[in-house]
Amino acid sequence: MAFFRQLGLMMWKNWLLHRRKPCTFIFEIILPVLFAILILAMRGLVKPKTVNNNTFYSPQSLHNTSFLSHDITIGFVPNYTVTNKIMEDVVTMFNNRTMTSMGFNSEEDLLSFYMDHPPTAASNTTTFGVVFNGLSTTPSCRTLSLIVSDPLQVVLTTGSPLVIISSTKAMHLERALLESMRLMGLKPSVHWLSWFLTSFIFLVVAMAFYAILFGIPVNGGAVLNNTNMGLFYVFLLCYAISLITFCFMISAITQKGAGAQWSNFHQPATVDDNFALLHAMIMLLVDAVIYLLITWYIDNVHPGEFGVPKPVYFCFTKSYWLGSKGYVKMDSDTTDTDGKHFEQEPSFLRPGIQICNLTKKFGKGKVAVNSLKLNMYEGQITVLLGHNGAGKTTTMSMITGFIPPTSGTALMNGLDIRTDIDTVRKSLGLCPQHDILYDTLTVEEHLTFFAKVSGSLTVWSFFPICITIADIDTNMYNFLLISQNLSGGQKRKLSVGIALISGSKIVVLDEPSSGMDPAARRQTWELTSAPSSREDTAADDPLHGRG
Repeated sequence: MAFFRQLGLMMWKNWLLHRRKPCTFIFEIILPVLFAILILAMRGLVKPKTVNNNTFYSPQSLHNTSFLSHDITIGFVPNYTVTNKIMEDVVTMFNNRTMTSMGFNSEEDLLSFYMDHPPTAASNTTTFGVVFNGLSTTPSCRTLSLIVSDPLQVVLTTGSPLVIISSTKAMHLERALLESMRLMGLKPSVHWLSWFLTSFIFLVVAMAFYAILFGIPVNGGAVLNNTNMGLFYVFLLCYAISLITFCFMISAITQKGAGAQWSNFHQPATVDDNFALLHAMIMLLVDAVIYLLITWYIDNVHPGEFGVPKPVYFCFTKSYWLGSKGYVKMDSDTTDTDGKHFEQEPSFLRPGIQICNLTKKFGKGKVAVNSLKLNMYEGQITVLLGHNGAGKTTTMSMITGFIPPTSGTALMNGLDIRTDIDTVRKSLGLCPQHDILYDTLTVEEHLTFFAKVSGSLTVWSFFPICITIADIDTNMYNFLLISQNLSGGQKRKLSVGIALISGSKIVVLDEPSSGMDPAARRQTWELTSAPSSREDTAADDPLHGRG
């Protein structure tokens, strides 16, 4: 149930983001419709022509052997007694050559035989098809050719633009926010599925417009004349699925003639072709599966700027599918025995965070954090103080899973951040150094969304939200403002509120009072110092310019 609850919440969020950008929202809907109307208008200007290109040949002497340079197979229609006798006489007249005749009941059977036995240079065989038009003493023969000439088909097959506005950019911009939501307990599969469903809903409507408009008869025929529109709609949906999954991969890195019908979509379009519409649909669906697998794998082994990458073989490990071993005990001592320079560790408190030899190096030998050893205890506030570049933010980024450590590790409530970061994040609240907010969501919507992601709200209730808003001193007017209209200090207050609203056992605040005035800084400090905020909580709180 938690999966579907999170999925509904993400869909609600995506809908709000689309609604707050009306130009993009309208463009995504209107552009496909305009293109379909344009093609429909072109159909009104271009009329398809049926060309009955049957060619009748006058009788000629069978003793003219200039065309008989290969072994010959003659197929004829219809297979009657009279036609059999005629073809036997023909074969007899060429008794000095290898010639055979075969009768068929219909022209379709004759064409099927020709497709299965095409002439090749290696076979040194020529196949002729004869259709008797009447059974007179001197029968005439004709070639089989019925052509539908439609210039619009050329336009559709060579000039169709991509009329789908993908959400690749939106998903890319949400990468940092995704890590914050994962900290609150959001499953990565919910993130991808919500974007898939959001995009697919738009495409279902757009493809329906295509199928309906392309099936309207105009100027003697529809855009796709003689094509089953239901089958065409299913084909478009397969195409939409392939496009969406292709966009996922990028963010991590017409039938002719008789037309497409359910009865023939598994057959090639022409007699000299071996590719059918069914093959295209299968390939599109296979593409979708491949794109999803690539997205899933790359998202785990190379999450980008934010996130801890898993090993390349993670999909073959038991822990990935069945979970980790759970709580572990720190093997090495995380305390310093130098009593002159270090305070004695309290023996009566349980450590909530244990950092052991945590090291982070960037580039060629640039050490940001060097073998840090530190314990942070439940019910206490631990403050990291230091100048700019001392490694405070880097340390917190490592213990919260935003970046991987070069060496060393940390235990959060007994869970190793290297192997069990997903479980760690279920009891972790974070206020990052820089505000990571949705520009078009209001304060209330932000708090509601992140509270629901973490599972701290079981029903849509304003009561916990109002308490948090009162705690961070945001008045009811700002309660309804979208975040891009808030001041820098108000955005920091909102980020602090997001970190606290889930009631996490561990709350990490990175420069929470940055950009605030002195009164707001004092209020933030009192909020984090309140007993209700520190119950079973180890908070890591570096502040600049506390004063």
